[in-house]
Amino acid sequence: MALAAKNNASATPEGGVRTRAVLGRDTLLDAAEAVILRESISRLTLDAVAAQAGASKGGLTHHFPSKERLIGAMVERIVANWRADVLAAIEAEPRVPGRVPRAILKMAMDRPKDWTHACRRSSVVLIAALVEYPPLVQPMRDFHRELTELIANDGLRPGVGEAVYLAIDGLWFKWIFGLEDVAGARSRELRAVLADLIDCGCSSQPARSATVPARGQKASAAAGAATRKPSPKSKTKTRTKTIRKEIER
Repeated sequence: MALAAKNNASATPEGGVRTRAVLGRDTLLDAAEAVILRESISRLTLDAVAAQAGASKGGLTHHFPSKERLIGAMVERIVANWRADVLAAIEAEPRVPGRVPRAILKMAMDRPKDWTHACRRSSVVLIAALVEYPPLVQPMRDFHRELTELIANDGLRPGVGEAVYLAIDGLWFKWIFGLEDVAGARSRELRAVLADLIDCGCSSQPARSATVPARGQKASAAAGAATRKPSPKSKTKTRTKTIRKEIER
C-alpha cells in the first residue's frame, strides 16, 4: 500500500509545520480493518480510522463520506481480492473436468500460513461487516453466483463440484472461529477424500452411440445382448415391475 507522493502541511500547536501524507484508499481500508479486529465494528468510527491511519478526518471523508460507505468499500475489496485469487487458481489448473473444485481445494488447504492468516483476518472483517450492514452482501452474492456457474459447467457429474464447494465452506467457517485446524490430520484426511470425490466425479458412463450399425452388425449385437448377463440395475427394475403387478392385481 504505497503512500501518495503529494503531502498536506498543517500547523502544529507549537507554530511549526507538520507534514501529513495523503493516504490512498487501500491504506485507509487497512486502518479500518485494524480497528474492527482490535476493537469491534460497533466501535468503528471515522475518527478512529483516521487516527489509526495517521490521516486527517477530512482526508478520510474525501474517500469515504460515511461509515457505511467505508464498510461497503471494505466488503467490495475483500470480495474482489477473493475473486481474483480464485480465478487465478482456476486458470492455473489444467483444462480438464474438475479444475474448479480442485482449485478451491488447493486454495483452502494447500496455501502457506501467511496467506491463510490474511484470509482469516479478511473473513472476520467480512462477517462483522455483513452482520452490521446486511444489504452490503450483494458483492458476495454476485461472486457466489459466478462461482456456482463455473462449477456447474466444469464437466463433473452433477452435485460433485457443489458437494466439494460446500464441504470447503463448512471447513472454512469452522477454521475462522477456531473450531478446526486446516493443517491438522483430520483436515488432511478430509482433503484426500474430497480429492478422491473429484476424481470419481470425472468418470462417467460412456454415451450411447447415435450411429446406425452397418449391415451384419444387428445380428451380432442381438446375439451379444442375449448372452450378456443382466446388470444389477436391470434386475432391480424387473423386481420392481413384478411387485407393482402383484399390487395392482
